Amino acid sequence: PPAGGEPLPWDMAFVSLTFQILSAAKAWDWRLFPSAPGMPFSSERLLVPGRPDAVRVSQGREGECYGKLHGRNFHIVEPLGAVVSVAIELSLDVAEELRPRIWYEVHDDIAEASPSFVGRDSTPLRRADVLKALESRGLDALAEWERVICGRCPGWWREWAEEERCAQRGGVAAAEARGGPPPPRGAGPFH
Repeated sequence: PPAGGEPLPWDMAFVSLTFQILSAAKAWDWRLFPSAPGMPFSSERLLVPGRPDAVRVSQGREGECYGKLHGRNFHIVEPLGAVVSVAIELSLDVAEELRPRIWYEVHDDIAEASPSFVGRDSTPLRRADVLKALESRGLDALAEWERVICGRCPGWWREWAEEERCAQRGGVAAAEARGGPPPPRGAGPFH
């Protein structure tokens, strides 16, 4: 959480890492990128931890049958501070064609991953992109969103949020009992 004990702004709770894989020797003339054009943060570009086949991967260079590759990137979305390692597997299929696979693993401890790069995209994520990423993992996106957001807030805020949730539920029950309208949606403490 930020200094001062204030709740963490939601747009800092999750971060992304956007990239293509380049050859050390051939640079941009040999790169791995998502096979399907898709939109940024679409399921065709979102890597999923521990799932090598979540995104189809192609190898090539700009111009040859792939057209423009600028912006055709892989995306990783994780809570701020997550430690990940990107895995790349290059194998040949039965037709001797390259079959690359890319995925990532999440680590509990930074020593476990021994990172050689520490960073993230500079642009804050949109909430919709985070929810898409969480859904692509088979998670209840809204529940995971709330878990991460609340987990990064100070204890006093979590207690206040729970009191507000209880009051909100009580307000709904009271409104139903008297036949009046419930409190407006989104009136609680969450975004």
